[in-house]
Amino acid sequence: MNDSGGAALPPSTAQHKRLGQLDDLRAIAITLVVVMHGYAAFFSRPSEMLNPLLIFIYAGGTGVTLFFILSGYLVSMPFILAGREGRSYSTLEHFKQRALRILPTYYFYVFISCLVVGSFEKFIPALLFLVSGNELSIYSNVWWSLATEVQFYLLVPLLFALKKRVLLVCGVVWALLYFYCAHFLIPGNIRDYAWITTSLLFKAPAFFVGAVIALIVVSGRLRVTSGMARLGLFVVFFALLTLLLQDKAVNDRPGYAAVRPFDIIPEALLWGCVFFLFLQNSSTVFGVCGHFLAKISFSLYLVHYPIVFIGVVVAKSHGAVGSWERYAAFVATLLLSIILAWVSFKLVEEPFLRLKNRARAPRDGLVRRVLP
Repeated sequence: MNDSGGAALPPSTAQHKRLGQLDDLRAIAITLVVVMHGYAAFFSRPSEMLNPLLIFIYAGGTGVTLFFILSGYLVSMPFILAGREGRSYSTLEHFKQRALRILPTYYFYVFISCLVVGSFEKFIPALLFLVSGNELSIYSNVWWSLATEVQFYLLVPLLFALKKRVLLVCGVVWALLYFYCAHFLIPGNIRDYAWITTSLLFKAPAFFVGAVIALIVVSGRLRVTSGMARLGLFVVFFALLTLLLQDKAVNDRPGYAAVRPFDIIPEALLWGCVFFLFLQNSSTVFGVCGHFLAKISFSLYLVHYPIVFIGVVVAKSHGAVGSWERYAAFVATLLLSIILAWVSFKLVEEPFLRLKNRARAPRDGLVRRVLP
């Protein structure tokens, strides 16, 4: 959408204009995740937090929620556009595009991780997205979110094939199952059932919010054309997000989502509002920097955690205990992560992205402008 009034833009034009805004959102998401892992590794977590910047740094895992909203928006968009044109979007095309997007880079990192660890015992399970946490030392820590993404990819074609009444029944069943797990099953046995909180069952609200935004955008029925109105709404939603994330910033630990299982719902809704406001901008906010970070975001997501961990070990071994020394080590790990992510993007990711775009069906050309 643009700032001017009048009729909504044609879908192809509107989608093209939103590419930069999506890059802004990817840049925000990856920055939150990477900075959180790095900063929390080098600096102790305060017992209380009032500084909004520190809140978003220590609660940077919320960037994953934003990534899930992006996936919900982007992956559902071809199905929504196809339905608007009275046709169906090929399930085979969907799986082909998603596979070319994530599998080559992810499999490359799985292979390298097993090679570095010196054991291929987890190689096959990892290829099937069954390895996460510290199962493959420091290298698999962030892989859980990819498993959740894949669960969503597998489910999307089925959801769009269902009748509305059946879809409604599925929604009710999901809500009941979610409430049962969150209120009864998990609290009494967090250690055994914490994995449920990282599954699609618990992260579904974020993907759903992204899909709803895609529906709203395609319909063209809701726009915020005033720049001042957008700014005011952004301040409100940012303040609400800050309040929501304050407890997470102080207490976020492995298993935190099991302690606060319902937080994902308001978190996804607030990020969804911010997401929608970004799409209303007529230009990007972060420009070239945002585009660069968005471009390497997948590789950066996969490579940064081991680099941060190794950076902490090296810094401590060299006696980096002073504040400025830790800041220098923190910045160095971020820069090294970005450099390695760029190399990974150029050598591994980009060639398959080109293949992915060439393999896209001709009639889906307008979707090509927005899907990563």
